[in-house]
Amino acid sequence: MNNLTYSLNFLFKSLIKNVSPFLSYGNDSNGPLWLAMQDHVGTLWCAPQQITKEKAAIWFNFLKKFPFRSLLMNVELYKFDCSTGAIYPADLAEVQAREAYYMRQGIPLGPSFELRFWGAYSHN
Repeated sequence: MNNLTYSLNFLFKSLIKNVSPFLSYGNDSNGPLWLAMQDHVGTLWCAPQQITKEKAAIWFNFLKKFPFRSLLMNVELYKFDCSTGAIYPADLAEVQAREAYYMRQGIPLGPSFELRFWGAYSHN
């Protein structure tokens, strides 16, 4: 983990340095580093190293040590079909369970996708 931490620190500090001259970000010397981390639960549910909501939360908490102005969780609204490569809408109850789990962990939710399935999951 030390090498990963070092490499990510280097990357994020480089990004801040490279975007700071652009006036569209205002006078914020820390840079506009925002991340809506994709949870990958829908994409990698059938991968050899399956991603679960618990693993996504661990990664999210690992990323909190870096200089993000905003760090959010992007909850995937779809499942990947491992045999065909197609994507289809995730089960609504499962999506809501992930959202509730992240919120209980103090993880703020950000924009979620797949756009084609967003309407069924919007919380108006």
